[in-house]
Amino acid sequence: MSLKDDKIGDSGVNYLSSALIKLTNLAVLTLDLNNNNLIGDSGVNYLSTALIKLTNLSCLTLELSNNNLIGDSSVNFLSTALIRLFNLSSLTLSLNSNSIGD
Repeated sequence: MSLKDDKIGDSGVNYLSSALIKLTNLAVLTLDLNNNNLIGDSGVNYLSTALIKLTNLSCLTLELSNNNLIGDSSVNFLSTALIRLFNLSSLTLSLNSNSIGD
């Protein structure tokens, strides 16, 4: 799913995450949220909470580059979620051009 350049923000990620939680049998997810610039730590927290529920996920591609509001807390949220995805065998994660470590 590509939502690149759509400026959905944290509230949009919250709605998306609410839908993802219901897809418990999902095995493959490609989510492109590049260049939204309105997604911050809250949005990544919503997304991470949804990812934890996707216990059948085996392949995840998550594009979060060029979201200047994503910071250090986002790394904690994502790592907490990813470590619980025991069936995950393939991961592509892009976090270029953000506020992590600033």
